[in-house]
Amino acid sequence: MLKVKYTPEELQKKREEAERKARRGEIEPTHDFTFSLIGQFTGLTKHAILEFIFNDPTMLDELDYLYKSDQARKLLFFYQPEMTAEDVAEANAMKKVKRSQKNIAVLQGKYKDRKSSPKSLFITDGTDKPLNGYCMYFLRTSTKRTLGEETFQREIMSGLVNGSLTENLLWNIERTFSNIFVPFMNSKAMADRSSEELLVKVKKELLPCLRSFASSLRVAEMVWSEGVLIKDYPPEAFTIKCLDDSWALLKTEDGQSRFEGHLRSWMKEISDLLQESEQLRLETDEQGPQDEIEYWKSRAARLTLLVEQMMGMPCKLTLVTLRAAKCKLLKVWHQLDVRVASYHFEACDNAKYLGAIEKYVHAIYLEDPMDMKIPLMRLLYTVKMIFNVSTYFNNSVRVASLLVKITNQIIISCKRYITAGGRVTIWNQDISSVEKKLLECIALNEYYINSYHKIKNGDDARAGRVFEFSEKYIFGKFDSFCNRLTNLLSMFKQIQLFTELFRNRMEALLSEESVDEDKRNFEAVVNILKLREYNFLDYRNSKFDIDFVDFNRKIQVLTEKVKTKLELTYDDIWDTPHSFQYLTRFEKLSKALPIGGMENKYKRMIATFKNEMDRIGRFFKKQQSRAPLPRNYPYTSGRIHWVRSLLNHLRHFIDHFENEECLSSRKEYRKLVRQYNETGVLLMKFEVQCEQNRKNPSIRQIEGMIAKPVLKEHNTGIITLNFDPLLYNILRENERLCKLDIVLPSVNQFLIRKKSWFFEFKDMVDMMIDNYHTAVNSLVPDLKRIYAPHLNKIRACLEPGMAQINWTCESWREFTDKCLNDVSIFKDLIDRANDIYASRVDKLLESINDVELYSLPKAEPWPLEKFDENIKSKCKEGSKELHKKSAMIEDAIEDLITLALEFKPIVDVIPDPKQLETI
Repeated sequence: MLKVKYTPEELQKKREEAERKARRGEIEPTHDFTFSLIGQFTGLTKHAILEFIFNDPTMLDELDYLYKSDQARKLLFFYQPEMTAEDVAEANAMKKVKRSQKNIAVLQGKYKDRKSSPKSLFITDGTDKPLNGYCMYFLRTSTKRTLGEETFQREIMSGLVNGSLTENLLWNIERTFSNIFVPFMNSKAMADRSSEELLVKVKKELLPCLRSFASSLRVAEMVWSEGVLIKDYPPEAFTIKCLDDSWALLKTEDGQSRFEGHLRSWMKEISDLLQESEQLRLETDEQGPQDEIEYWKSRAARLTLLVEQMMGMPCKLTLVTLRAAKCKLLKVWHQLDVRVASYHFEACDNAKYLGAIEKYVHAIYLEDPMDMKIPLMRLLYTVKMIFNVSTYFNNSVRVASLLVKITNQIIISCKRYITAGGRVTIWNQDISSVEKKLLECIALNEYYINSYHKIKNGDDARAGRVFEFSEKYIFGKFDSFCNRLTNLLSMFKQIQLFTELFRNRMEALLSEESVDEDKRNFEAVVNILKLREYNFLDYRNSKFDIDFVDFNRKIQVLTEKVKTKLELTYDDIWDTPHSFQYLTRFEKLSKALPIGGMENKYKRMIATFKNEMDRIGRFFKKQQSRAPLPRNYPYTSGRIHWVRSLLNHLRHFIDHFENEECLSSRKEYRKLVRQYNETGVLLMKFEVQCEQNRKNPSIRQIEGMIAKPVLKEHNTGIITLNFDPLLYNILRENERLCKLDIVLPSVNQFLIRKKSWFFEFKDMVDMMIDNYHTAVNSLVPDLKRIYAPHLNKIRACLEPGMAQINWTCESWREFTDKCLNDVSIFKDLIDRANDIYASRVDKLLESINDVELYSLPKAEPWPLEKFDENIKSKCKEGSKELHKKSAMIEDAIEDLITLALEFKPIVDVIPDPKQLETI
């Protein structure tokens, strides 16, 4: 807090500046935010607050120091009546009085008759003036971050302490600490804003201190609210100086009776107080060990206050006066005094010993279940020590009651942990997160019981003192709570299971349409539970048990319905080889759902495999002499491939049987393996026989095959491909055998490496011959004599292939390329000649047949003269048409001759007429 002194002139200048800014509306956002909060706390208007600010403008400097400085952490505003000189004198006098000697009754009624005075708003540090009105505090959560105009509201924590009603002051402060500061510092909000080291210090050091302080405030509040027992004394007791004064008072009228009346009222109040120790205390599920500690602390404080009053001079002088009068009530008073002393010693002793467990009690109020275990063990050790050492708190009833209160608080802390302090429920959290919390709470119960047994069975410091109580009484509530958590876990497991199963359509075994209705029914069942308004963590609430039974019943019906659908859909699949691809899914599903019937499925699959092996054996024996060859397979490799395919078909079964533990562990599996081995040996013998019967050509035979010319001319003059079919089969056979991992001789391996070379060579020569025959056959027969030289030229290009070029020639590509090029040129020439002949010669010759050289009458007969005239006319016109077309045909023939001459061959050879006919 700033402490700057201003001169009156400076204060007046600051006041005028503040008023000027307020009139212009130039109030800073931080100031406006503070004024609005003060208005909410006190009910003052903004105008009234500004009036107080104008009277003391230094408050603006204090606000700027809080918001703009990196050193200020707090600011206090008091709004209360101004203190008079009498109030200041009383406050100074109360400071000099010992706290143990204060009269609480006087303190409680001190402000009742005070006249109200004008209230003022000012800033203070809380030490110079006592609080008798409203205290508004503003705290900065951190001075390391600069307060921006848009973020300063999140960095300021504010609150109100109402000191106008004296009896509520302690209650107000205690509730502020217990309901605001402690929950906030123990929440996840601190984890997001602080370092790990600071969080540990806050939880281990600061929060226990705050809880202890709040507990002390509650104890003081209880003592304050109950007040003192001896509220009035005889007025004469304050005037007695010696024994003669007592005799003089007894001689007055009704002197002794007045003293006895006060004594009777004291004895009645004290008897009522002591009677509490003899009555059973009402205990609820919400009471924890802190309540037990506060009970004995408050009782010790009340009895201490009572003993101080009984030892005070007014009380002693009253007793001296009655003793002088030989009053018979003194005997009862003495007995009551002994009881007060006994109960006082008991309360103080119990408060002292229970104070030893308070530092361990904080853990079960603040920590999560996993962090609560070690402090819980220490707490039980301390309780056992109190049971063995304490003078009054050593009976089984009180210790068992304390353990029950510890159990109650553990349950409450578990509920707080599961619901995040009541901010969420079990339904609006992630199910996996809730399950983790529930399991941690159940594990804490087991640890709690094991810790109790460990401490109970440990070495006892005092012989004969056994730390043993009714476990059902102590742990019964926690067991019931954990049973509720177990039911919730079972329910969540079912919900997660069916949610996942419906999401993946029962391991992709059912279609979307078939599970859609069941999915809607399941979601309806879950939504009914979510709409329940009772507390699912309240283990005394039996409504959940009814809903849980109903939920399990509906889930069972849904399971049976899904099971029926699966059996109807896949009933026939178990008798086929496809059953293996569904077996794993059904086994995975059977672990989640009690679908059943897996034993029958295993038997059907085994029977299917046995029948398949029998069928393969019969088929092999029937077809081994005439084995069906696969497409594009030679004889030997085709037979080997066929027999291997049969063996691989059986191996597909046996491999799946071996990988499935549920099938390989059965007795029938050994018989299947034996039968499989016998069938496999039979098939492998056939393969070996096929390899032995294969005829491998010799090197000389292969050399003779590849030494042949690539082209061959038949007696008819036709040129064809000269590729030995046996060589072709050998190449294909070797390739297939190599792919089947059959060991081959080196010459066969050489042929395999050259296979692509041979096949490419063969395909190119084959394409060349096809193009050659296509071009030659496309020539019109009437033009063969004209283009005979060109035919001889093309035939001459193929001559090297019939003599020089064989299947080992390295220059075959130049040969084939040259031939293909010449054939292409020849084909182009033939196409042009055919086009000329077809369109300009053949069609014109056909049109000559249609020329008319005469005409005949159609309706009436003609005279001879008219007929002769018409004939002459038609002949004249026809002759002109024939002449014209003959000239066109003559031009076309000349074009054909010209075209043949343009492509004049290099070598002119007069073809043999027989050769032309062959071509």
